[in-house]
Amino acid sequence: MMTTDVSEELTKKIGIEKSKYVPEIWKTLCWPEEAELLNALPATGQDLADRFGKPVVEIDQMTRLLFRKGLLYEGSKGYHMCRSIIQFHDLTSL
Repeated sequence: MMTTDVSEELTKKIGIEKSKYVPEIWKTLCWPEEAELLNALPATGQDLADRFGKPVVEIDQMTRLLFRKGLLYEGSKGYHMCRSIIQFHDLTSL
């Protein structure tokens, strides 16, 4: 299970640090390793591989899964997570 600290950090990143519900949603949507990867964004696949000591192929698999969950998107400069509660809602609702 994900530590509360990471779920709270992710909640802060989308601008609602006082929510008691959103950290629980993060815990439901992410494994701890996925949450750590999201917390490291924005970054490229190579940056994430270097940071976590994993092959780029493994990072690509993780990011594809997180994309399907609606928790990240790929931009021109790498991977990004949602920036607001509105994006969080819209991306995870698809």
